[in-house]
Amino acid sequence: MSRKKVLIIEDELLIAEDIKQYLTQKGYEVVDIAISYETAIKILKNQLVDIVLLDIVLYGTKSGFEIANYINKHIHIPFIYLTSHTDREFLEKAKETAPKAYLSKPIQKESLFATLEMATFLPNEQNSKIVINDGKISHYIDKNEIVLIKSDHVYLKVYLENIDKPLVTRNTIKNMLINLSGSGFISPHRSYIVNIEKIEFIDKSDLIINKTRIPISRSQKQAILQVLKE
Repeated sequence: MSRKKVLIIEDELLIAEDIKQYLTQKGYEVVDIAISYETAIKILKNQLVDIVLLDIVLYGTKSGFEIANYINKHIHIPFIYLTSHTDREFLEKAKETAPKAYLSKPIQKESLFATLEMATFLPNEQNSKIVINDGKISHYIDKNEIVLIKSDHVYLKVYLENIDKPLVTRNTIKNMLINLSGSGFISPHRSYIVNIEKIEFIDKSDLIINKTRIPISRSQKQAILQVLKE
């Protein structure tokens, strides 16, 4: 299999070089690093690129959103947003450009690798599959098999149907929830993500899933009840 060609569009060069080194070690070919809209478009017009890692806030007057629009109109290759902005309005604007994924900074390298694998190797299954990388193996999991996800310091424990031992991956609840968006998952508490279809019972302060009692934060209670009504 040929090496996948990655373009990194990131105006913080130390971050870009760190990502480049990591991806090279993982077998990807980084074709170039761009820090602005103009440089990125020039590279995209003149070099073969399989996937783009795209920072949203860039050097110059134009943003990553405008590069995304160019890609969608002229090239039709997948791209993954890298950004420190995680507010709802920003995320909604990002989703309008149809990225393959959205990773918040600081970038977790294992999560980046898993997301790249999904975007480049399983393009037709992006909506139903997710990659869980445990540091040694990339597990291609049907999202419907996920029962719940629990945060454990800098790691996540991913519990699957009919499997007693969870998969452990270095990632954050925030990143994982973004990659599961639109797939029937909610976060009742900052330390958990649950599959709505697997919920067994809900009371005033907790929900029960897989015989596990999970707390519901006060700020999330009304949102969760609304989702369950739908």
